[in-house]
Amino acid sequence: MAVKPKIAKRKSALKGTVKDRSGAGKVKAGELLSKAGYITPAQLDTAKLEQKKNGGRIGTILRRLDYIDDDTIYNFLSRQHNFTPVSISKEPPSKDAVKLVSYELCKQYMAMPLRLAGNTLQIAMAEPTDTEAVEKLQEELGKDLAVCVSMEKDLVEAFQKYYGINEEEADSFFTTGEEVEEEMAVTEVDDFGSIVADAADEFEIETIDEDDVGDQFAATDAPIIKLVNGILIKAVQDGVSDIHVEPYEKTMQVRYRKDGSLFKSMNLPLTIKNAMVARLKILADLDITERRVPQDGRIKMRLGRNRSVDFRVSTLPTLFGESVVMRILDKSSLNVNLTKLGFEQETFDALKRCLKRPQGLLLVTGPTGSGKTVTLYSALNSLNSEDIKILTVEDPVEFNFKGINQVNVHSEVGMTFAAALKAFLRQDPDIIMVGEIRDIDTAEIAIKAAMTGHLV
Repeated sequence: MAVKPKIAKRKSALKGTVKDRSGAGKVKAGELLSKAGYITPAQLDTAKLEQKKNGGRIGTILRRLDYIDDDTIYNFLSRQHNFTPVSISKEPPSKDAVKLVSYELCKQYMAMPLRLAGNTLQIAMAEPTDTEAVEKLQEELGKDLAVCVSMEKDLVEAFQKYYGINEEEADSFFTTGEEVEEEMAVTEVDDFGSIVADAADEFEIETIDEDDVGDQFAATDAPIIKLVNGILIKAVQDGVSDIHVEPYEKTMQVRYRKDGSLFKSMNLPLTIKNAMVARLKILADLDITERRVPQDGRIKMRLGRNRSVDFRVSTLPTLFGESVVMRILDKSSLNVNLTKLGFEQETFDALKRCLKRPQGLLLVTGPTGSGKTVTLYSALNSLNSEDIKILTVEDPVEFNFKGINQVNVHSEVGMTFAAALKAFLRQDPDIIMVGEIRDIDTAEIAIKAAMTGHLV
């Protein structure tokens, strides 16, 4: 009998704290975001249907559907509803607090204990506006709670560090089983070599008349489609950066570049040369009748519902036909922690120091395929938040990111690196990224920008 009054007292204390937050606790995060204009009512309804079907938190579903960013709820609740924002990596929890709450409870309520003061436990949650969840957690712990807000990504990293969960368990917070199954079904094929072999067998011809070579098969034939798809998917699965399709006098060669080194993947019959190049041109929306001049295009390929890969395509007329080179632009490979890029500790510490500075010039140099683009984009990704204005000028833009203003160079109309940089300085940027510094004008403006309060 003595327990009930304590629980009631804690409940009333909780209601008192919630009341002071503009009624935030009485309305779920989804409704708050909709009222504030962050999402539309239709998007909220879609997320609710998904929640009803598969379960989960509304904030997680909205983020998975790309309706909000990772830090939207965190920034919104901390700025507009007075929840204390907590970055767990900068404010590590106490051992006493971690021992008090089991991992199962943390996972159930997406919460992380921070520190204990008397009978009050400070706790960080992904969605602290869910009063019902907070009250249930309070009852289970038998403590008064001081609730803060933290990002889901930070909470999962804390689970890994303080509760020792593995990578698979950590990934389960960001994907549903259904999504994983679908992606496996689309991308996992047992043997791409046999697909290529089967397709190549159908290309054998009896006559090898030089006038007819290369025109035996059309770009719309099923074997060509199967072969091209196999080459592209194999490249993505193997983690290569470039695909080279090169015709020679007696054979057609496919080479992949991985970790900066080229290696041969397969030899193909010369009879499929024109059909294969035409198929790649169709996918890249290029002119298949023009074989005399270089062309540039882009292929977008979907792998499952939540992953797409872009290929930047370049064709070049050579002695024995058109050579095609494709740069693989896989956005998922950029969403990596900077710690996983393989830097030596000394270099990594220097990079972190540079990125934390409010102004200055950071130069990233290296040979082809050494990881310059991945390093730059991963660094920008780590800095990308709603309180920082980021502008980039590139030739061409390889990956597009939400929250970053990216500009393509068009030298023909005077839109050069130098011209873009001059315009950037009037756009009130915090961070500027220059794809290439090729001339004195660009270098001069970049250095001046770095000396006048910008991180370049």
